[in-house]
Amino acid sequence: MVSYRISIVVVNALICVSISSFAQIWMKGQIQDEFDKRPVPFAHVAWLGTHEGTAADHLGEFTIRISKQTPESKIRISCVGYRSQTHSVDSLLKMDQKSFSFLLKPEPTLLSELAVSAKPITPADLIREVVEQVHVNYYQNEFNLQLYSVIRTTDSLTHSTYEVESVLAGYFEGYRAKGKKKFKLLHVREGGEDLLKSVRYTYWPSFEVSSADLLMDEHRRGIFNLKLLNEFDVRLAGVTTYEEDTVYRLEYTVPKPTKANTGYGIVPSTYKGVLYITTSSLALVRHELHAGPFYSEVIYRKANGFYFPYLFRGSRLNEFKMDGGSRWYITRNTVWVTELTLDDVRPLPEDSNDFDTRKVPFDKAFWESYLPVERK
Repeated sequence: MVSYRISIVVVNALICVSISSFAQIWMKGQIQDEFDKRPVPFAHVAWLGTHEGTAADHLGEFTIRISKQTPESKIRISCVGYRSQTHSVDSLLKMDQKSFSFLLKPEPTLLSELAVSAKPITPADLIREVVEQVHVNYYQNEFNLQLYSVIRTTDSLTHSTYEVESVLAGYFEGYRAKGKKKFKLLHVREGGEDLLKSVRYTYWPSFEVSSADLLMDEHRRGIFNLKLLNEFDVRLAGVTTYEEDTVYRLEYTVPKPTKANTGYGIVPSTYKGVLYITTSSLALVRHELHAGPFYSEVIYRKANGFYFPYLFRGSRLNEFKMDGGSRWYITRNTVWVTELTLDDVRPLPEDSNDFDTRKVPFDKAFWESYLPVERK
């Protein structure tokens, strides 16, 4: 059975190694820019030679378990636009420090001519190549994902916040034509008072997974709708690196958004995004999309020779009529992929609850086991 598992605990501390026995070590850390010491958000942290890893949060903070590792095991930290780092467990333990941060060196973004197989092409041509190479770079067969979501809703007036965590099962038919996705909410935990309970707002933890991963969209919406690609303005914004590969950075926008070229039922006032594409395999490794009041992002990483998503993000700005007036709320969702299964894949029932967090009872025993270190 091929399985990719990660442990996620969001903390407000720098690296801290606690040892009662080697099998119970947890490493908690923060990833920062080497030059300005700002957090590096959403970097990937993985054990070399395995499919185990995690991702940092928006503050660059992460926690990873060393339950199956040895002192010789090596951890690798990578992020688009930064030089990757590798550290052995033994070297970290010998530092004899209770707290410190990992400093990643940024790689400058350079302008360069586009070339594939030594043949110059336009940025739009490169997007066509990405779509044509999906069957080579992304898994074509069905697979399961387990996902961990943290949704935070903030009242723009009072700044009060409500948080809901979710664990979901996901079934994907593969990165192929008309491949579909299905999700099921397994566990939910709330923090604070539900600010939108009176309007019965649906938090929908899997929304970003569906809206951001357009390469697996059965309708090929937005920038990957090649029939309408000529309606987009696309330019090369630079060249950077990701996991030892050179990556093109393309920026795009739609001068005149429509239902057809955006894929949205309600046409957004603006529609623009950023694509990061490897020069070696023409694989999309990151996609940022701004569509009016909505933002979404997906980051991919290679496993078993194919690219799979490891992180989704999104935000939504909503206006509600409450207390005799209008109130604005911003909802942010970060979704980590916590398990990838390629064998013994299990479809989900069509009637699975994938969006209504209020219908899932709180399981205290599960959450104490799933997140043994309390999030602040």
